[in-house]
Amino acid sequence: METPNMSSKASAEKNASIGEPKTPPSAPLLAPLFLLSLALIALGLFLRWIDLGFPSKLTWDEHHFVENARNYLAGKPDWNDHPPLGKLFMSLSSYFLGDELFSHRVPPAIFGSASIVFAGLLARNVFQTTLSGLLAAAFIASDGFLIVYSRTALLDGMLTSSSLLALLLMTMRGAKPILFTGVVLGAALSIKFSALTLLGPFVAIFILRILVKTAWGRVFFAGDTLFGRALTAPKIEIFSYPLAIALALLTYFSIWSVGLSLTGQEATFSSGLKNTARLMAHHATLTEWKHSLLSHWWTWALPEKPIMIRREIVSGGMWRVLTTMGNPLLWWSVLLGLVISLFSIASHLRLKRREQAPHQATITLVPKVGTSCRVLVPMRQKVVPRANREAIAGFIRPPLQLGLVKPGTDFRHEVLGSPWLGNSWLVLAAIAYLSPWVVTNRDSYIYHYLPVYAILLVSWAGILSTFVKGSKEISKTGVLAYLCLVAVVSSFYAPVWAQLPISEQALKWRLFIQ
Repeated sequence: METPNMSSKASAEKNASIGEPKTPPSAPLLAPLFLLSLALIALGLFLRWIDLGFPSKLTWDEHHFVENARNYLAGKPDWNDHPPLGKLFMSLSSYFLGDELFSHRVPPAIFGSASIVFAGLLARNVFQTTLSGLLAAAFIASDGFLIVYSRTALLDGMLTSSSLLALLLMTMRGAKPILFTGVVLGAALSIKFSALTLLGPFVAIFILRILVKTAWGRVFFAGDTLFGRALTAPKIEIFSYPLAIALALLTYFSIWSVGLSLTGQEATFSSGLKNTARLMAHHATLTEWKHSLLSHWWTWALPEKPIMIRREIVSGGMWRVLTTMGNPLLWWSVLLGLVISLFSIASHLRLKRREQAPHQATITLVPKVGTSCRVLVPMRQKVVPRANREAIAGFIRPPLQLGLVKPGTDFRHEVLGSPWLGNSWLVLAAIAYLSPWVVTNRDSYIYHYLPVYAILLVSWAGILSTFVKGSKEISKTGVLAYLCLVAVVSSFYAPVWAQLPISEQALKWRLFIQ
């Protein structure tokens, strides 16, 4: 008589023999990834808010914005060379919380905390995995570059947060998110003029969602999880984009009107336009490169000149320091991610062009003993020349040998990053934000890299999540080990990101670049 245990065992063997899917052996690795990401988010929030009122004096460029925030409440003119919104937020905070430096630093801390959420949702929308969202949120939360600009009464953290929100809204379906994107674009532009570069990714989505309606676009964008959704989107979404631009302009000049009215000046459209032209003309003259901390855009990859925003000795010979030096591991990882993304873009475009060909050839590769990989390669000819076969084999075999890809994996959609077009769009947004400092000789500091860096962190999170989703256990273990290293490095640098007391020798260990 067959016992229940014997019966269940036989059933399991039968299921395995007919090819029923088994539980992935690396599934337990996902739990530590999720938990560690949440721990990094908690660490980042803690470092943003602890002892936010210290020091009780203005440091670095805080006087530009705090003093003008006070001017708005006193009805005096704003003499700063940036639009009014960031200073208006500080004015509002000090109005309710009192005229203390803590209250002026609250808006950047709120925006910096919100950046964690915006980045996570953005990655989730683009890469279509929960893990990508958690990784992006963890990276944004635990990097010192973003933490520091959440702790200071400066504009760059608020600009970065607004930019992430705008990009997030651009990835959503429906007319309302598109229109709200226009409002956020206008608000971001009212913080700093560099937000104008967000028009690049905004217009790119508009064009792509027009192309996707064409016969060519239906083939080219088929299966893409971000832009392919527009195939079934109503036409009203397309018409919402020009209206969103009008809303951006309306928001921008309305904010100018509020600022001008608070200072007793003429609050009209023409006044806002004149002040905009005046400030832009002023920025165009900033090309003398006199300040010792100015740095060219190509040096930001090192980084050559991180800024020491605060530094003072406290009791016992300890130091309390605030530096824009980010997490070195993340800082240099995003450059690797950028290279991978550019390679992905080039490879996918080549493969997409081949998919338009009328004929196909199938090649079977055997990179290892006991494994095989069948790859469908669209070609323009029915017969694949020997040179082409060898080139394709050399192109696909290395990832298999490294253990990054399971045999039988669809190389086009799993190895190079999925969805590839969404990641390409993120790279476009980062390049757009970098472009003013590339094409002009305008004075630049490392903080101009902040929005670019945040976007590249989101892209890097998506790339890592793609490897976790479609690769072998060894690669999942590698991503977990990488995240552990990020946590160790962030914990090591935490004192110089949150102005915690630290010895002089420990300070030297951390600031090896400065």
